[in-house]
Amino acid sequence: MPRKARVESDTDKELSRLIGGRLKAVREEIGVNAIDMAKQLGVSLAQQYRLETGKRLLDAVYLHKLGVGFDVNLDLLLRGGQGAPAEVAATREPVMSAVQKMKGSGSYQIANTGGDIKHRRISR
Repeated sequence: MPRKARVESDTDKELSRLIGGRLKAVREEIGVNAIDMAKQLGVSLAQQYRLETGKRLLDAVYLHKLGVGFDVNLDLLLRGGQGAPAEVAATREPVMSAVQKMKGSGSYQIANTGGDIKHRRISR
């Protein structure tokens, strides 16, 4: 059984908390409680809360179900921006700052490790 994606680096933690906060804001904006969203997306309530607090990384299957099942704009969820709720849009700059730090610190590789997708720095 593949391991669940866990938040590891400081950059991952910061991004995961920001995106998790956006997820919660979107859920509240569309008027769905955490129990119903978890059921419809096929995760436990505990997993839903871990996603919303940034303690667990979102995966592609969850994002697909969220986008299709709840008609959520995933670009706004992941990057923030115009058209998002004010508290969601306010997180765009810190996320972009974290991404820029990550880009400036060397090359990174995206790896699929048994169903989990994560990035890691490539040693030179």
